[in-house]
Amino acid sequence: MSSHPASAAPWRVSALLWLWLWLWLGALGCATAQGGAGGSGVGGTGLPPGVSEAELEAATVAEASLLAAQLSTVADAVHSRDARLSFSFWNQHGALTLIGFSAQGLDAPAGHPVDGAETQRTLATVFSRYPRRHAGVATLTLQRTPSRWTVDYVASAALRHPEARALPRHLRDFPADTVRSSIDGLGQLLAAVQVPTGGEAQAEVEALLEDGRVEGWRLRLFRLTRGGGPPRALSPELTRQVVQVLLPFTLGLGPRTVRLRLMLVHASGQAQAEGWVESAEVVRPPPPPETQAAFVAEYRAMHELILWRWGHEVKEGARWVAQRGAEELALWYAGGILLKGGGYLARWSGSVMRRALGRGGEAAAGWLRTALARLPGDKKREFERLWAKVELEGERALTTEERTALRGLMERVEQLVQTRLDDTSKKKLRAEARSAYARLRPEFEALLKESGPTLPIHHRRPLEYAHLFPDEDINAAENIAMVRDVVHRHINRAWDRFRQLRPAPTSQEVEAAMNAIDAQFKPWYHHASDVPGVTKTLSSAEELALRSLERLFPS
Repeated sequence: MSSHPASAAPWRVSALLWLWLWLWLGALGCATAQGGAGGSGVGGTGLPPGVSEAELEAATVAEASLLAAQLSTVADAVHSRDARLSFSFWNQHGALTLIGFSAQGLDAPAGHPVDGAETQRTLATVFSRYPRRHAGVATLTLQRTPSRWTVDYVASAALRHPEARALPRHLRDFPADTVRSSIDGLGQLLAAVQVPTGGEAQAEVEALLEDGRVEGWRLRLFRLTRGGGPPRALSPELTRQVVQVLLPFTLGLGPRTVRLRLMLVHASGQAQAEGWVESAEVVRPPPPPETQAAFVAEYRAMHELILWRWGHEVKEGARWVAQRGAEELALWYAGGILLKGGGYLARWSGSVMRRALGRGGEAAAGWLRTALARLPGDKKREFERLWAKVELEGERALTTEERTALRGLMERVEQLVQTRLDDTSKKKLRAEARSAYARLRPEFEALLKESGPTLPIHHRRPLEYAHLFPDEDINAAENIAMVRDVVHRHINRAWDRFRQLRPAPTSQEVEAAMNAIDAQFKPWYHHASDVPGVTKTLSSAEELALRSLERLFPS
């Protein structure tokens, strides 16, 4: 069975070089206007951000052509006259993610040769017409007749699978390194498998996939169903056939396993045992908890869009990622770490990072932004570089030194969020709080730029106590409020008194103090001028707050 090697696959290295350059220039560290790439759609069509109708159409045509060629290649290796091949896809408007394969009748006698080019043309016609009509599961069946393969296409509604794509891939061929490494890896695994002369056996092999990469192989089961004479090695042709069935599965997203069931047979007079793939299916990791489901779905959508843009054109992909800004990229990092970052943190099961990221959404992304802000600038850039490499190329792309460095950085973040902030980190977090508030309250953005220190951003729970709440985002929307500087001075005097009363407070005591101070000063939060309708003065509010603190925390 012949493969479909790509002419070259240099884009990964180039893409990463572009990303490192943008990180160095600081383009990923600041929010930027989204422009035409960041709207809800193009021309009101509901297309993903940064995807034009022309690009989507070109990718749809390319994927239809790729799958037609690949399924035709799988069929060309089957000579049984009664063979039936079924391929189940998740289809979303032209993006076809293979989720299952089965074959029947492959032990029947061989039939007459068929025209492979005709099979490919028929498949291309089916893929170019039917998948665009609906979203759901589509089953394509190839039935062998004496002279050709007939094609049947049946669609049905179903729940979306986690590896399913929403965007078709703009690929002419499967990457050569994926084909080559898959054949080499499976060949090494099957080299130890033998079938008795004249005997039969069943085997199950599993391919470990991450996005479009094959990360490894393992033998799950081997069982003799009929004994015989001396053992015979498997033909290398079987390895190539298995890989050809696997390749369409590599178009899916995320971590998953493809389990392939093989029938192995040694025929009398043959030097080696042969076989075929009876079925293949995706074995998925456990679904995320319900509290994380929306966050994980948002991460997967963004991850697919980044991979899609990157694969479409390297330079444009780098520019597009740079335009995402720190907010979206923090979501990308946080989602990836939650799904596959545990191996880099020795205490992952009970770690602060896992608890924080497990909240999902902006709570997780915001926590990671403020946690990384505590790293020195060069270490923050190194973390972003290494984690982006994991996301784009997989863990295996890391060198031993890079893997050690990433593990060390994760452990350092874990320690820093439980350590009292230094003055440098406080300065960074105050600046980030101001930017975050401007995004949350765009009506104040211009005023905040003009006013400077006269409109400070108040942390309801002060920065000096952030280490007491290590799994919470200190710059979360609910913890920051714009106030006038005169208001801030009164609030600070209340906190000064708390520090006198409790020099080494617990998190519960800080929470109680915050509530007491909020109760008096909340009317002035989020106001740039005098607040109408407030009957008490700032001095009386301060006095009431001091009395509350002294009742709560008697000296």
